[in-house]
Amino acid sequence: MKYFLTAFFAILAYRAVFCASGYARVVYYEKKYRAYLTDKGEVFTLYAAPVKKLFKQAHIPAPMIPFCEPVGYGQVMTANASVFDNMANKRQDTVCHMMNSFIQAKGYFRMSLLECFSPLYWIQLLFFLPSKLCEFLGISGDRIAIKILQIIYWILTPLILCFRSQLYDLIIQLLQKT
Repeated sequence: MKYFLTAFFAILAYRAVFCASGYARVVYYEKKYRAYLTDKGEVFTLYAAPVKKLFKQAHIPAPMIPFCEPVGYGQVMTANASVFDNMANKRQDTVCHMMNSFIQAKGYFRMSLLECFSPLYWIQLLFFLPSKLCEFLGISGDRIAIKILQIIYWILTPLILCFRSQLYDLIIQLLQKT
């Protein structure tokens, strides 16, 4: 039990520090971005890679902005561009999307930090552990195999808890035979 509590508090501390750090980094880069927009800061392209990584950690998809460009002979090319790939652009629509992304990232890290101290979050995490592990590994939780795995988990967990002493004795007997 002592090791379980130690592991739990270590995970809790890591998650809380990670979320607080993420929130602080979002605030820092947002200040840098605002300074860049008012021509008081350095070129924001220096911070493009860490900001993209931060937005990825916050699960914020890259907004797309449409643009048109003349290609000659009366022809126009239309396409979409990623805001995160053009964050140093000072166009109004790009700036609007970037500011919105900073706000979303702050909200995500704030919510995650508050979840660290919520018993309901930890109960839900334990109850839906297979689905959460698959999401962590990048596998969509909407797949039928994940749902079947979740149902098996719900069936086996109470059985294992009820028959843990018999299971423990069986494992010891099997290990002694080898």
